Amino acid sequence: MRKLVNFFWPRLEGEPSRYTNFLAKNAAVDKNNLDDTLEFAKLMYQQEKERVSTIESKSMIYVGFFGAVIAIFAFMMKDLLMIENKTTLHIVALFFGGIVSIYILQIMSYSIKAMERMSYESLDASDFLTKSKQASIISIINMTKKNYDTINLKVDYMVMAHEFTKRLIWILLFLSGSLVAYSGFYFLDVDYILALTQGLEIGRYDIFLILLLIGLIYSFYKIHRIEKSVKDIQNQD
Repeated sequence: MRKLVNFFWPRLEGEPSRYTNFLAKNAAVDKNNLDDTLEFAKLMYQQEKERVSTIESKSMIYVGFFGAVIAIFAFMMKDLLMIENKTTLHIVALFFGGIVSIYILQIMSYSIKAMERMSYESLDASDFLTKSKQASIISIINMTKKNYDTINLKVDYMVMAHEFTKRLIWILLFLSGSLVAYSGFYFLDVDYILALTQGLEIGRYDIFLILLLIGLIYSFYKIHRIEKSVKDIQNQD
């Protein structure tokens, strides 16, 4: 049952990570390689900062893109709501529209969480001015390790946004396929084909379906690119 629920609605499971494997203040450092070790420690610190920047940049892309999508989608749903004599098809479209909106809002929610300001350990002048190279190395490494939990939490939020994006893609594929199938029934109608060839008498609702199909195809393309970017982040981890 849990797997079935997780298939439709992924969740973060388990307790947040707690890193505890820090170096002791008197940890041994090879005195013959103090300069190189110090450079590696600073590089380690810088790489973690870049990882945070990458996660937050991707989160901004998610928020910006899906913010635009939800605005367009809400405009489309408004047209459906304004129809007075709704058919079963209209009700089904509104139902799936609500599901899509919920998934998009979840994606945006986790993306915003990944961008939220959190506490980090950062370098200070005292780490260089009043400490020996050995003490500075241990201080920088431990400082970097203290940021692991915060950075991993941001990664978890980004992964959740990615998981909801994957489910949204499947929903959009299903809706796109349904629209193609629905349109196919129209094109099998001889009278409808004659109307198209003679006077191009396409109703407002037909135009709406065509535009919605184009929008879904474009959204799938953009989401696929974002999904690829998220996989690149996970590979860096």
